[in-house]
Amino acid sequence: MSVWRSIHCKLIWLVYLQELLRLFGVPYIVSPMEAEAQCAYLDMTDQTQGTVTDDSDIWLFGGRRVYKNLFNQDRDVEFYTLDCIETNLCMFFLCVCFFSMH
Repeated sequence: MSVWRSIHCKLIWLVYLQELLRLFGVPYIVSPMEAEAQCAYLDMTDQTQGTVTDDSDIWLFGGRRVYKNLFNQDRDVEFYTLDCIETNLCMFFLCVCFFSMH
């Protein structure tokens, strides 16, 4: 299969999927750039309850709530919040500083 045919098939399926979502009344957004950046923005503005991703760059874009392993049947779904990560990192750095001074 040629590269052009593969891209063409994916675009056709994308159009079909968007039409199916529209018919069922499911809202969707076509991200203009990086998907994680768009999802992080939606999370920061409380338009979603988090982002489903296994990609850690969601945190770089400002994501606050992340669901991981949702599509991996071999693993449990994990939920992370920015507040929890910040708290644990602060505790980690305090311990490192404390033990490095002694």
